[in-house]
Amino acid sequence: MQREAGAEAANAHGWAVCSERQEPKQRMSDGRYAARGRSRSSECPMDGRLREAGAEAVNAHGSAVSFFKTLTLVRVNYAPNSNQTTFKGYPHMTTSLYSLSVESYLQTLGALDRVMTKGATHYSDNGKNPDDILSLRMVDNMMNFKFQVLSVIGQSVGTIESLRSGVFSPPGKSDPTTYAELHAKVQAAHAELKAIEADDVNSMAGADVVFELGETKIPFVAEDFVLSFSLPNLYFHAATAYDLLRKEGVPLGKRDFLGSLKIKR
Repeated sequence: MQREAGAEAANAHGWAVCSERQEPKQRMSDGRYAARGRSRSSECPMDGRLREAGAEAVNAHGSAVSFFKTLTLVRVNYAPNSNQTTFKGYPHMTTSLYSLSVESYLQTLGALDRVMTKGATHYSDNGKNPDDILSLRMVDNMMNFKFQVLSVIGQSVGTIESLRSGVFSPPGKSDPTTYAELHAKVQAAHAELKAIEADDVNSMAGADVVFELGETKIPFVAEDFVLSFSLPNLYFHAATAYDLLRKEGVPLGKRDFLGSLKIKR
């Protein structure tokens, strides 16, 4: 029933457009297009995909209302004779490389700063040495807390440096031996990013960036590197550092991880 509801909801709102050439289209009063001349038994090739999308949206959000909201943000375009469905943001949105990168890095680094402050306080209040946190691991074959935090720095400050140089390589070994030294590095990274001018970062939009690790070389454009590599890695390592402290009983919640939101002012 959810699949059928998903397809019917999409069709009812006119956002699913069957673009098969043999089916003429009529323009609706609100400027959108819908296929006409289809009989009830003639099914658009998109219907099956819409049912699946509808089921996923309803399952994920628990309500048809969320599905309708999703449809107002996304247009589904079906390419004839193709197995791919492309999704385009609607309405069109503009942003800047600075906003995508530096502002996102500042939010996560600021959150990590406060999370680490809570971690040190919790350990001290319970008569434990915060330096013991550096070696914490989720599982034996996963890198420790120290590595996770350094990786957050590498994926933020390190990414901006890579946009300038055109090459990104994973950070080498660093020498903080205490929790306080590691925490200070997070604060220094936040301060360094905060001092960067937006125009300096935006001027690097469209630049080539190559990820290099040994003989492996993966080419990117600056924006794609930030969106598909840097930010996912940043959040992965920040979340792992958060989880390690949470596992140790540090009183943390999602609000601590999110940090200062970029709200409308």
